[in-house]
Amino acid sequence: MTLTAIEPEVYPWFPYRGFTFCLGLAEGGAAWTSGQSAGVFDPEVGKNVVRGTMAEQARTSYTKLLAVLADAGLNPEDVVHVVENVTASGLPHYADAAAVRREVFGEHRPAVTTVAVDRLVRGAAFIEIELHGIPGAGRELGAVPGWTDTVVREGHDGVVHVPTLLPVDEHGVVQHPGDVRAQYRYLQERAEAVLAAAGLTTDHLVSAQEYLAAPSASAHAELAALRGERWGAGAVGGTVVMGRLHLEGIEVAMDLIATRAEKTVLDPGWARFADQPVAPAVEAAGVVYLSAIASLDRTTGELLHENDLAGQAEEVYGQLVELVRFAGGEPASVRSTIEFCVADRIGEYRAVAPVRERLLSAPWPASTGDLCTAFPVQGALLQTTAIAHRVG
Repeated sequence: MTLTAIEPEVYPWFPYRGFTFCLGLAEGGAAWTSGQSAGVFDPEVGKNVVRGTMAEQARTSYTKLLAVLADAGLNPEDVVHVVENVTASGLPHYADAAAVRREVFGEHRPAVTTVAVDRLVRGAAFIEIELHGIPGAGRELGAVPGWTDTVVREGHDGVVHVPTLLPVDEHGVVQHPGDVRAQYRYLQERAEAVLAAAGLTTDHLVSAQEYLAAPSASAHAELAALRGERWGAGAVGGTVVMGRLHLEGIEVAMDLIATRAEKTVLDPGWARFADQPVAPAVEAAGVVYLSAIASLDRTTGELLHENDLAGQAEEVYGQLVELVRFAGGEPASVRSTIEFCVADRIGEYRAVAPVRERLLSAPWPASTGDLCTAFPVQGALLQTTAIAHRVG
């Protein structure tokens, strides 16, 4: 499986070459884009700038992204999955972005993941969006009513994208407000019901990413135990702490990916995973999903490079590449990365790019960077999740 960079000849928004990410990657007719905010290069200030309301920013982001997909031969009707990363300042206006999305896709409904983040790398941005498309967009498996009206959608090779699950009922009313343990159990039940409606069980999960509101961060270990007891450790995962989540009273959110293909848990023998409710990596249909990697000792799980963002980035990407190679891939086969960086260290975030340049390689992953409040391990400054392809 060989990934190819999508490189439009005409792309008027900014000069996109020379970074450690690409505009998008294509393979076998499918395409995955990097996250795009409404950033446009302003020659007067010599850098990308973001301007406009939520609706204006969302429209610019979608215009840029659809130009990338068009270069890969795909249209809006081919989009399987949308990820909208929305800032705390943008959440009150998120309905405006959803209206733009409906305008863009018309009657077609992709699965939508909504990640509530503290902020984005470009401070004026309200939203950053990612797209994944395949010819024909796979098949819709049913609606998931609640906070936003979206659907479960199956793409190629049996991959099933579940929209963000929140502890809300079908009318969008928050359940068990402020009670993270009750909300987590509610989400587990809801996840099982959504998967069952698609003919799946939690045994089909390959990835389950979780987000905690800052007031509930101390409950992480207890929630991990609930996950392990009910779902085992057959999927990858990670947890990020945000200042707030999608609605008042929501303490936890969950993003799931499942597969109909046969899956294999991949374990390099890192002892720190032995008591965790997640697998180090999972492979299905030649695609490798990695659990979130922070700068932790492979054996003890203790934090390495305390208070050193550059050192933590070196550890994170060193372990990421090691795990990808264990799974049968190479740096060039990393399809996507999502970096979460603690927001109050944004001034040091540039230290990550040189590390990526040395340890990853062209065609460069489709990438997104989000800023958060913290991680479950105190002192961690950076955490990266990734998806890769096996070589050959």
